[in-house]
Amino acid sequence: MNVSPAVRTAVAGWLATMLASLTIFPLVQGQGWYLALAFIAALVSGAGLVVRRFTVSGVVVVGVQVVVWLVTLCAIFVPDVATFGVLPGPAALTAGQELFTEGITVMHRAAPPVPDTPGIVFVTTGGLSLVALLVDVIAVTLRRPAVAGLPLLAVYCVPAAVLQDGLDWSLFLFAAVGFLLLVAADSFDRVQAWGRVLSGAGGGSRWATSLDGARGIAAASLAAAIVVPFLLPGLGERSLTATGPGNGPGNGSVGIVNPLLNLRKDLEDPSDQVVITYTTSAANPQPLRLVVDDLFTGEAWEPSRSDVPHSQTPDSGPRLAPGLRSGVPIQVEHSTIKVGPLGQSYLPLPYPWQSVENLPARWYYDADTLNVVGDSVTAQNLQYTVEHYLVEPTPQELAQAPAPPASLANELSLPASTRGLITPTAQKHAGAGTKYEQARNLRDWLRGFTYTTQAPGDGSTDSGQDAIEAFLNARAGYCVHFASAMAVMARALGIPARVAVGFLPGTHNSDGSWTITMRDAHAWPELYFDGIGWLRFEPTPPVRSGGVGDVVANGATDPQTLPSGPSASAAVPSPSANSKLAKENAADSSSGAGTAQQSLWHRVLTLVPWPWLVAAGVVLLLAATPAAAAGLARRARWRRASTRQARAEAALEELSERLSDLGVPVSPSLTPRGLRQWLVGAEFVPTSQVDALDRLVAEVEAARYAPPGGPGPDAGELREDVREVSAVVADQLPPRRRRWARLVPATGLGVLTGAARTADSVAGNATRRVADQVGSEVRKLVGSDRDR
Repeated sequence: MNVSPAVRTAVAGWLATMLASLTIFPLVQGQGWYLALAFIAALVSGAGLVVRRFTVSGVVVVGVQVVVWLVTLCAIFVPDVATFGVLPGPAALTAGQELFTEGITVMHRAAPPVPDTPGIVFVTTGGLSLVALLVDVIAVTLRRPAVAGLPLLAVYCVPAAVLQDGLDWSLFLFAAVGFLLLVAADSFDRVQAWGRVLSGAGGGSRWATSLDGARGIAAASLAAAIVVPFLLPGLGERSLTATGPGNGPGNGSVGIVNPLLNLRKDLEDPSDQVVITYTTSAANPQPLRLVVDDLFTGEAWEPSRSDVPHSQTPDSGPRLAPGLRSGVPIQVEHSTIKVGPLGQSYLPLPYPWQSVENLPARWYYDADTLNVVGDSVTAQNLQYTVEHYLVEPTPQELAQAPAPPASLANELSLPASTRGLITPTAQKHAGAGTKYEQARNLRDWLRGFTYTTQAPGDGSTDSGQDAIEAFLNARAGYCVHFASAMAVMARALGIPARVAVGFLPGTHNSDGSWTITMRDAHAWPELYFDGIGWLRFEPTPPVRSGGVGDVVANGATDPQTLPSGPSASAAVPSPSANSKLAKENAADSSSGAGTAQQSLWHRVLTLVPWPWLVAAGVVLLLAATPAAAAGLARRARWRRASTRQARAEAALEELSERLSDLGVPVSPSLTPRGLRQWLVGAEFVPTSQVDALDRLVAEVEAARYAPPGGPGPDAGELREDVREVSAVVADQLPPRRRRWARLVPATGLGVLTGAARTADSVAGNATRRVADQVGSEVRKLVGSDRDR
């Protein structure tokens, strides 16, 4: 099959971009962005191939590709405000800027994988499709495929720098294979340009030669991957945002991880080893918090990606907690905490706190969450004193709290499928009161569930949407399920919510101290009320939470009553209870279940402009039909040419067809040598470029007239000579005739016309046969009636 170098390199560039983009999957949920990228990248690359057939100007080619890129983005993402649905007018540019801002905001605040919101999909698809455009320009227009590896490397470096555990090696392998294929495709074309001396008679040797460059790059890269880590041991697994031991406050920042994923394992720790000992002035100690998970991706609750600046040290913390206004009563307490073998990079503290004393360097806090995180250090064996306080709002203040500020939009966000499924259930059990009353109703309803660690999920997915649905149906789970469900349903009701991870107060000792083990690990939801801030709500039944209640009024807590009797040790729900809840929630989730299952594919299907895609496909199909018909007819002719004479005649026939397509008809009366003289004499073939023509003429004459004396050249060599002669003739003709011969070859039109005539003849014959058969049967019936 005759594939031009530009087509081969363009396809290799598209494939390399798609393989490199697989590395983005750990950063962004869903698949819609990838399908949209494949469509846009293919359209941009195809536009470049079409324009290059009409002009050699790289500026024109790139300009058209940029226009196609912009128009396609408008048609996919902002068709409602785009001019004619596709053109980037002022309204479309404004909408695109809003989508871009939304996507960048989520990326800055969310931990990967971020939810595939419209803004995220717009930023991801737009950015990667721009990389695809750059790869095509560098590899095809500029013919520098090795340099095209730079934008592909940029794609790989983004997740490699962001993900704390790095990328899976298989994703790097895919990206590397794509780049090597791009280099190999270009090497193949460069080897072919030298002719038979390097390419040889068989295609296998050409590919073997062209792959040498790719193999060399792969070997050098592998050697560098092995040697460089030994020469630079500091690379290792260090975070790109971490600082060295010598750096002081104000330099660099500290990242955040998620201990929620290991909480079930901590609860099942059989050692019961003490990890924290503390003393406190509080009569009723509250849980010690490690970290807040404020992003719900649908797969899990995670901490946001906001980095912690080194300028915020906990020895001079915030005067008031986020959202708390002056004048709300607080009760100040002091605690001294000694941490044992707890290798966490978070500091266990009561919430909210004002200052932490006696801490070593390299501990910093996040002003939005009051998480205290260490820079390459852990809390193990630390001892420190913390000043903290108890917020004492009244129920009236909570009920009268105004709507949350716009800055908390992310603390209200949910994936579309989750909101559609959860909202009916939350509304049913929360009632129609104030936000505070709704929160209490949800909490009280969840407290009626059964506590057990033998619950849905595998530990790492216990806070995801699937686990929450199973938890609500089974009415059984452990603290992660209770906290996750409460926070998701609160967000569905318009109440900002997040999940906190830490420890219950632990065991009160006879000497007045408290001890905490890993089995005291706990998760609970925090809900926001403007003017009061974030408050802990405890939906986990008291059989687990030990009666630690919610702070609601005048320094007292909203107590939980510890159950007595057999129910206190109940861990596994009965089948009847599961069946009852499944039936109860069937009506709640019926309207959202379909949305949950179909949301991903709905986004993918609606993302692609199918009418435009179908129309473009029809146009391309119609445009390619004549050329495809000519190519199929020629391949069929070569497959039938099994002898030397048949191959020679096939070569002469194809040359005549190609010249006819170019508007240079060949007289059937010309002999091969007469054809050669005519082409040279009419200056269709310059005397300096007659080698291929002379080889063809000599082979046709030898096959026709010479005695048998060998197999002669194979079909591949003859076809290559035919293409070379056709290209030489085409170079002597105006560009318009060359383009027309490529797009609408007369040979292809003749094949289509002949096929249509054949089909018409077959259909006519079949119709006549059917009519004759029907007439015969009718005559037989009429004759039999007369006989009777």
